[in-house]
Amino acid sequence: MNANFLSLTLVCLSLFSGALCGQITASEKEQIADFYKYMKKEKVPGRVNQVGLLSFIDGKESSKALIDVGLQDKDIRVRLRASWALSTKNDVDAIQFIKDTGLVHDNVYVREGVARALGKNIDAEKHVDDLVKLLKRESKSIVLIAALE
Repeated sequence: MNANFLSLTLVCLSLFSGALCGQITASEKEQIADFYKYMKKEKVPGRVNQVGLLSFIDGKESSKALIDVGLQDKDIRVRLRASWALSTKNDVDAIQFIKDTGLVHDNVYVREGVARALGKNIDAEKHVDDLVKLLKRESKSIVLIAALE
């Protein structure tokens, strides 16, 4: 009994420490790969669901998928869910990637979604300076509104 409990505890600790270090599991890598595949052929409710699933994977890889595909979707429901999913990220490297990539992206929907995500992030006060810089250089009203939300 004690050996089983100890081995279960060690497994849980190793999984938890991997999550804290920003490492993603093989299962999460597979889920991100499936995300790209499903987003090409799913109808809107399926795409919204796929984007929502990536909110459970913290890290740069899932953030990249949300920016590259989710925020550039033609349907606003998918883009709003992608923005929400980005707002759940806590990994420092992921958040820096989101800022570096999303706030200067060519696509207005990406800039809008990233501005909204940073404003709704649990550490939103840390992103105020980046959002103010965006406000100073942005000309698209939807991005300005999202940054001010």
